[in-house]
Amino acid sequence: MVGFPGEANQDHETSLRFIESLPFTYLHVFPYSARPGTPAATWSGQCNGRVLRERSQEMRTLIARKRQGFLEAQIGRVLSVLTLDEAEDDARVALSTNYLKVALPFSDLAPNTLLDVRVGRVREGILYAYRESQDG
Repeated sequence: MVGFPGEANQDHETSLRFIESLPFTYLHVFPYSARPGTPAATWSGQCNGRVLRERSQEMRTLIARKRQGFLEAQIGRVLSVLTLDEAEDDARVALSTNYLKVALPFSDLAPNTLLDVRVGRVREGILYAYRESQDG
């Protein structure tokens, strides 16, 4: 949550640095909004809408950068995946054991197949991989 009453610029910067220091690749970011009847709705130091939007965007930009870095770090790695009953652009979609979406282009694998794949690239938040050879 960003913009809780009393959150100063320094508090927001501290939150950004803290999140930067952690291995997060996903956060649900939302701006504080006053709810009638709650104690915080009457507190001083309410952030205005522009500040809330800016802080939310800064947080989302940070986590997007961290996620992209994590996805790029998967390139060349072998991941264990389970194929799903889903396809995208001639690719069977799978889910890795660390919950990353993996596309297997031109694959005719059936859903619910467990296999090892090598990640070749990342595009628009999706890993693209190919099946590891069976003979090593």
